[in-house]
Amino acid sequence: ELAPNEPDLISQAFVANLMAQRTEAVAFARQVPGNPIAQLLVVNDDMRRGNWAEAERRVRSLPRQGAVELLQPMLLAWIDVGAGKYDAALAALRPMVEIANVRQMYALHAGMVADIAGRDQDAERFYGIARADSRDGNLRIAQVVGSWMARHGRKAEAEAMIGNLTAAAADLRIARKDMIAALPTTPVATATDGAAEAYTAIAAALRAQEIDEFALVMVQLALSLRPDQAAARLIQQEIETSRRSEEHTSELQSH
Repeated sequence: ELAPNEPDLISQAFVANLMAQRTEAVAFARQVPGNPIAQLLVVNDDMRRGNWAEAERRVRSLPRQGAVELLQPMLLAWIDVGAGKYDAALAALRPMVEIANVRQMYALHAGMVADIAGRDQDAERFYGIARADSRDGNLRIAQVVGSWMARHGRKAEAEAMIGNLTAAAADLRIARKDMIAALPTTPVATATDGAAEAYTAIAAALRAQEIDEFALVMVQLALSLRPDQAAARLIQQEIETSRRSEEHTSELQSH
């Protein structure tokens, strides 16, 4: 048992447990209220338990900076979805869809919220914005929008979209059949699924900028909500492979 006046040790224990995906991470996270990453794990725990009001209070109290600032509107929207407040969820995301350089990410989340709420017109509009901004080059957007199309009588169009994407990327061709088979299933069916997608989107953005340490933290937050989140695991594998390659290169250079 750590003494309560050792916040640095508790923070280190929290990080170690989070990265190792141990359930004890939540108990440590609750002991470091000043650590925003720890508080995000507590938010996840609140969401899993259906403590929507507590999760909202905690997200609103986080410092508005960096990746956390980008996460806040998405997390608040998915907390509202969990509480059954679909109007509030869409209201949290709408202003973000107007901001050019983040439009794609927020439009996709607004589309997924509208999809779950059964608001087909809104879903079509937001998914259209996300797709236009990605020019069909984004795998997750293709999977999510493709699923919506397949469930709304546009299966052939959805299959063609997946086909075009996989044809352009050799490493995706193997997965093509499975991706087409998965189209009739809603990829994001719950509030916790949606929050896991939010963490994964931020992880992907950080990975693209080679901010790998923080990307891995976002991956762990995603996996704490959805252990089967394939996109998050893929980012984790990419970072680990890239690190092994760098270690190998530096070993060769030292000889």
